Amino acid sequence: MGEAGQWIAKPRSYSAGRQYTERFNTGVFGPHLTGPLTDGEDRPGAVRVGDTFLAYLPLFSDGAGHIGDSRYSRARSTLYAGGTRVFAVDTPLTGVSYELPAAKRSLRLTTDVSRPTTLSSVSTRVTAEWTFTSAHVTGVGQRLPLSVVRFTPRLSTESTAKAGTRFSVPFTVEGAATARTARKLAFSVSYDDGRTWHPAKAVDGKRLDLRHPAKAGAVSLRVTLTDAAGNTLKQTIHRAYRTVK
Repeated sequence: MGEAGQWIAKPRSYSAGRQYTERFNTGVFGPHLTGPLTDGEDRPGAVRVGDTFLAYLPLFSDGAGHIGDSRYSRARSTLYAGGTRVFAVDTPLTGVSYELPAAKRSLRLTTDVSRPTTLSSVSTRVTAEWTFTSAHVTGVGQRLPLSVVRFTPRLSTESTAKAGTRFSVPFTVEGAATARTARKLAFSVSYDDGRTWHPAKAVDGKRLDLRHPAKAGAVSLRVTLTDAAGNTLKQTIHRAYRTVK
């Protein structure tokens, strides 16, 4: 079957005689931007160096915040500059490099990655679309103004929650925007694999307040965001987690 995926944890110290727990490979799997480029450390995101676009945007980081990639069954990533296609590849955005027009342009970046249910029953498809503007960058590279939303509900080790209950789904806006600086931030939830979507209530800019149907199934999550500068995000995690009796 080969490697299903990989997740990376930062080094940490352990003291003798104490017990520690580390959780890997449980949901919600999704995009994760870990902050600005500081101390020379490479972090997920997209940058522009001169007129070169570079992106490392893994879509399957786990619920504990470990940056991760997954084996996939289908992928499509594209970038448009002012309506002209810069590239279209059948891969995730995990190491792409392309040349951009030097003049200021409106850019639209999309990625759509699916993985087989035989590999994982959750986060079976993750999509994201960003719009922003960019022009030639002099000197060192400039981080492009992308945002993502990370969901961190308390799930079992099988990435499940209880059906028929009220359930809290904490979220964090990462990247160029935050939940407080976003001009528009709206959530939707689907309990039927994306056939129908319903508005999801955000409480205090920190969590979604959901009501799981009594019947066991799956919960898909969608978010749209516009930041103060007009940059946008559309992100969907299909089957973000399952519900069980």
